[in-house]
Amino acid sequence: METRSEEGPSDAAVSLARAFHRDAMFTYILPDEEKRERVLPWFFGAAMKLGRRRGEVHEAPGGAGAAIWLSPGNTDLGPADFLRSGLALAPAKFGPAAFRRFVKLTTKFEHARDAVVGEPFWHLFILGIAPTNQRTGAGARLIAPVLARADRAGQACYLETTEADNLRFYERHGFAVAADEAYPGLPRFWAMVRPPLKP
Repeated sequence: METRSEEGPSDAAVSLARAFHRDAMFTYILPDEEKRERVLPWFFGAAMKLGRRRGEVHEAPGGAGAAIWLSPGNTDLGPADFLRSGLALAPAKFGPAAFRRFVKLTTKFEHARDAVVGEPFWHLFILGIAPTNQRTGAGARLIAPVLARADRAGQACYLETTEADNLRFYERHGFAVAADEAYPGLPRFWAMVRPPLKP
């Protein structure tokens, strides 16, 4: 269950911010550590709103983390999605230079996605567990329901990660690296695809 004060982000959004605080994607976009600490809880709160509109959000007990999925047919986002989730405020929240870095990197993500997976597919948009709760099986439990549903429906799953340490975790759950991308000035990232598994 999500816990939220009137003023602040949910516990799960805060946990996601902690999980991604040192992630290569966000240290590239927001290199100032204090600004990253301020902005990421807002960003993940907005991303959770987006996930609820365009897919599903599965939260860990106690708000220790979350998996945000975009469902088949809902993986291409438009201006209305950004307005309704609050992500339209990203240029102001990030600042102009950081927002340019965000767009530059996420555009590369989109190109990689389009090259390696076709509809219908589930996009594991974000998965994160607070550092104190990592390596407890929480991440596996969060993604299991959608993986099982995708298998039953014969649908692929897709994700990107900028952390090499994540590859083994995802490989254990049936994902394989479909693209290993390195562009000058950008963090290296991996696009991973999981074909539907036979029961």
